[in-house]
Amino acid sequence: MARKFPKLPSLTNVSARSTATLQVPLGVTYHAIELVYSGITLAQMSNIEVQLNGKTVQEFADGDRLQAINSYYGRNVEAGRMVLWFERPEYDNIALRRATAIGTQNIATFQVNMDIHADATAPVIEAYAIVSPNRPSVVLTKIKRWVVSNSVTGVKEVADIPKEGKIAALFMFKDDISSLELSINGTKLWEPNKVLGEFIQKDYGRVPDGTKYTAVDFHLEGDPAQALIVQGVSDFRLRPSFDTAGSGDLVVEYLSGLGGI
Repeated sequence: MARKFPKLPSLTNVSARSTATLQVPLGVTYHAIELVYSGITLAQMSNIEVQLNGKTVQEFADGDRLQAINSYYGRNVEAGRMVLWFERPEYDNIALRRATAIGTQNIATFQVNMDIHADATAPVIEAYAIVSPNRPSVVLTKIKRWVVSNSVTGVKEVADIPKEGKIAALFMFKDDISSLELSINGTKLWEPNKVLGEFIQKDYGRVPDGTKYTAVDFHLEGDPAQALIVQGVSDFRLRPSFDTAGSGDLVVEYLSGLGGI
């Protein structure tokens, strides 16, 4: 059946110093939500959250971070347009690509929230969608973020992020993280430094940006079966190397069911 490209209801509270909200209609499956904006910058749209049944399943510090992840995967990025992708266009298999679309048969509420900065001069945001016939949500791309700080230069060990489902990729948003080592139960799974890691990612069509983040990607071949299983793992550790003291955002892409985090 042909997909539809409807305009969604108007967002409420699209004004400076407010939280804008999009109430997403149920009854269809969402492959993407297109946000067309003017009178506001990407950085002025902050704390972007996708909520299903009142729970945040995707979160971005601001529009710049959202666009940075879209750019990494080679998704089309245009000025005045910001896309929340639920299907994975970078997967080669069409069934796998569609698997993470958000079906609303088992969803009671679906909304998108974002804070509008005080400096937004005349913000206008309109929402459109790419939809198909309704079905339940089974596997989702959950995007979660945590602040990681290091008061000195050198390696910071992170061992307390949730272990749920699979991890497709993770991004450490700080411009001078020189490496991001990852291990499970004492076995190192990712050791390349930032430069070599970016070379490997480019080999598979990714578009990394070392001025913004350091990435680790486990589904470079477009196959979610290669994502890293962390469910039930007893010890999962990240070791970002800070070239300068400070803090950054750790953003993790999980592939998991509707429940959980």
